[in-house]
Amino acid sequence: LTRDGRFVAGAGASEMTLAQAVEELANSFEGLEQYAIRQYGTALASIPKSLAETCGIPASKAVTMLRAAHTEGRSTVGINVEATGLADCLTEEETDIYDLLAGKAWAIRMATQAATTVLTVDQIIMSKQAGGPAPGGPEHGMPNGGQ
Repeated sequence: LTRDGRFVAGAGASEMTLAQAVEELANSFEGLEQYAIRQYGTALASIPKSLAETCGIPASKAVTMLRAAHTEGRSTVGINVEATGLADCLTEEETDIYDLLAGKAWAIRMATQAATTVLTVDQIIMSKQAGGPAPGGPEHGMPNGGQ
């Protein structure tokens, strides 16, 4: 809070807004790139889904209603766990659900970095199985081919 005191709508509202923006961006790509970008959007949308499931709200119904509200332009609507429905996180006085922007940005950044690392390691393993160069060979400065 002392570095950056900005807040965003909580209760899954900001994640759903990001998910829809990423999924819309995916439409401008083709092939595997489109698939990867769309899956990133799906991952963002899983946060409000998990929130609903944790609170005992039917997740598919809650996410469908949330997605519809955001499609209508109500981007600050999130999941209200107390009323087991939706609520505008920034305008309704009884809800006022906020998330710290810096915390959310770092969480998304770190999750993205972790996923990228896993994919990179998987790509190296698949490359080696396909007969690609062994990691750590002489071309990487390892004596005796890294053995």
